Amino acid sequence: MSRVLSDLRKFISRLRMNALGYRYEYNRAIDEKIISDIWTEMHTSLQKPDGRQRRFSRAMAQYRAHLAMRPRVSVWTFEIASFFVLPFFLLGCWATYVLQGGSRDSRALDGLQLVFASRWKNNPEIFVVPDGLTGKSIATQPLDHHRLSSNDSVLILQLLAQSIAQRTPFPFQLALKCAVDVAAVRGAVMRYSPKFILVYWEFSCGLSIITQAMNACGIETYNVMHGDKHYYAKHAFFEVDRCYCWNEYYADLFREEHARSDFQCFTNPGFVLSTAERAHLDNHQPCGVGIAAPHIATLVSQKDSREGAAVQFADAINRLAKTNNVTIRAHPFYADDFNTIRPGLSSDVKIESPDSKPARTFLLDHKIIVGTVSTLLLDAAHLGCQVVAISTAVMKDVEQYHYLYTLENVTTSTLEDLSETIAAIDAKTKVGQTSIASHASS
Repeated sequence: MSRVLSDLRKFISRLRMNALGYRYEYNRAIDEKIISDIWTEMHTSLQKPDGRQRRFSRAMAQYRAHLAMRPRVSVWTFEIASFFVLPFFLLGCWATYVLQGGSRDSRALDGLQLVFASRWKNNPEIFVVPDGLTGKSIATQPLDHHRLSSNDSVLILQLLAQSIAQRTPFPFQLALKCAVDVAAVRGAVMRYSPKFILVYWEFSCGLSIITQAMNACGIETYNVMHGDKHYYAKHAFFEVDRCYCWNEYYADLFREEHARSDFQCFTNPGFVLSTAERAHLDNHQPCGVGIAAPHIATLVSQKDSREGAAVQFADAINRLAKTNNVTIRAHPFYADDFNTIRPGLSSDVKIESPDSKPARTFLLDHKIIVGTVSTLLLDAAHLGCQVVAISTAVMKDVEQYHYLYTLENVTTSTLEDLSETIAAIDAKTKVGQTSIASHASS
């Protein structure tokens, strides 16, 4: 029964994301214009000394950036639905909070790590606690209940009123989005009394309102990045008390997008071989080519044919598989994309389900990792793997500024030249020797 409910939640989540219709663009100029236009209009309110008013404005600015990436029919549909749903959601979450006794009998601790239940179950490695917080008492709590205190409900209504006053388009949708996010956090926090919370939510326009709601309770909000980033309007303008980034590239990226925080860098465990992984390499010789199935948006722009891009990608992998042992691993959150690619793959290509083994083991088991820029590709590069980043027209902008492409063990290749690129890398390395093996023995 629990598996059925889990599958249902995943289906509803995919349905909601498809309905929202975000356009995933890798053209930096498009995102720069969205951010620049909003900053030009709102920069005064985004820098107000009054924290409450500033965070309201930052939530509205990030929301407006989101609207710019969604089709009008989606925006109107959600706005009409939000107009009717918002009052019932506020009342229901507030009543449940009161009936459960609010925040009484709370447990004091340093920090509370808030995680998405399904992803915590399947990919706990993405919810990292930064090494700068080592030694702190931190509990982990899933975001699986929604509650609102009286102050939270008032906060959402004030946000709605200010959004209308400032002529923010489609304000009921913003209010409902922020209400849902704050309610999820309140539902997780209500039995605790932490000094700070850890969230993984830079893409949410509700993040600045969460920061405000927690600040009102004397709780700081720390956001921890949990996946690779490129210059993207979706995570512009947010405000948190502290934002942990993998390195200065990401901190600078957020600053360029006018996010406001105390940015701090930490060591991403995904970039370092563990003792167990070194032992695995001692007993398992990497071989063959591992393909990280890409998000189709990294292969072709939305105005062009997804099916055509999928066929082109599959053909390139099939050619490679004629002379190499090739395994392709589907991305757990881009199932629809992989289903478009899969029919074109030949029987020479081994297909690996994302739940068959950890993604890290997939990296360690292959001599060469191929894909488009992603967290998995970054992990592979930092672990010392030979990495081939597929170069496409839509990724040209990202190639100009993303630090992945500057790493010595990363090679770029078009789909047409992929087989030749792999052959050239093989020619430079002896059979059975890889950079990752050398890295492990050092």
